[in-house]
Amino acid sequence: MEFFETARCINSYVKSIYKYNTTDDSINLSLEELIQKGGDCRDWSNFYETAFNRFGYNTQRVRLHVEDNVYHVFVVASNDEGYVFVDQTKIFEFRYG
Repeated sequence: MEFFETARCINSYVKSIYKYNTTDDSINLSLEELIQKGGDCRDWSNFYETAFNRFGYNTQRVRLHVEDNVYHVFVVASNDEGYVFVDQTKIFEFRYG
């Protein structure tokens, strides 16, 4: 499967199990806990980062300051074809060239 198809497949899976639930950032949820309880942007970013890394793609976690002690987190994954931003249930694709 090519990079963008893989990214859309991972995103489709997340959409099928997605639940938003604010969680304690000191706790790393297992996939089962994420499916059962849901998670926040950090938890979903952890899932995306792990999934893309398992397929051998490069990832970069982006952490944006929102307000005092509040951050938003999303992941950028890439290879030689381009890159995607994955933010909870949304995906944005960018092709090189």
